[in-house]
Amino acid sequence: MKSRLPKAPDKICTHASVDFGPHDGIEHEQLIPYGTPEWQETYKHDRNTIESFNDFLKSGPESLDKPQDRRVRGRAAQQFIVTMLLMSANIRKIAKFLADERRVTPVVKRKRRRDTLGLSDYVRPDRLKKTEAG
Repeated sequence: MKSRLPKAPDKICTHASVDFGPHDGIEHEQLIPYGTPEWQETYKHDRNTIESFNDFLKSGPESLDKPQDRRVRGRAAQQFIVTMLLMSANIRKIAKFLADERRVTPVVKRKRRRDTLGLSDYVRPDRLKKTEAG
């Protein structure tokens, strides 16, 4: 099979990263123009979700914003620790959701209307006042 790479690769093929500035016109190629009210409405929820989760990671027991808590050498070791911290945060979120779903509001037992209005002369023996019983 023939290689599809050019014999003399251009700069864009040999650089590790590429920067597109405003003069390249890339921002005009988006479906919704950046910064418009329509763009804000479309991406507001997604951005809020991501920012909320980032705060959850930084403020919780994972404390992802403190690199001094992950003192290991090497990118692979750092990635492994961050992956475990993300997994921990996800499990914590799932556990909180399940606990909230399982939480039952206590049933408040109301007094019977006939008892509150004094319409009943019957009183169970275990609820008699000591003066009446004895």
